[in-house]
Amino acid sequence: MIRPILVWPNPLLSQISSDVVSFDAELDSLLDDLSDTLMSQNGFGIAAPQIGTLKRVFIMYYPASRQKNSKKEVLEIINPVTIAGSVAASYNEACFSVPNFEKRIVRNGIVEVEFYNRQGMKQHIRLAGMAAIVFQHEFDHLNGITLANQKDRKKK
Repeated sequence: MIRPILVWPNPLLSQISSDVVSFDAELDSLLDDLSDTLMSQNGFGIAAPQIGTLKRVFIMYYPASRQKNSKKEVLEIINPVTIAGSVAASYNEACFSVPNFEKRIVRNGIVEVEFYNRQGMKQHIRLAGMAAIVFQHEFDHLNGITLANQKDRKKK
């Protein structure tokens, strides 16, 4: 089901999300709703807080690409952790929850991450370029950070 996207300054967007503890039908429904909502938009990823659910869940296209014919799969990210990051990269970012606004953000151009998939299996991957940027952008949402309240910072 396509869900409405919360827009800044909705207070839910500034709250820290809680870990998923049950890999069940409720989680399946949330992931399906995130997928339907993302597919209805022109973007790379969407986090659960953006549709009003304060759980540490997001989905993103991988590889993140604007090319129309590029093959993309959807990564379902649950309880993510960033293990390592390197190579500073600066991108103009936009966000569904902060419409008509872009901000140049310096992030890690390469990240090594762990998360769980829909079935509760631990995953470990390395993301680079736009995929790394999208991961960090969506990860920020889980910590109550949007482009509207993001402080300029350099990642190490």
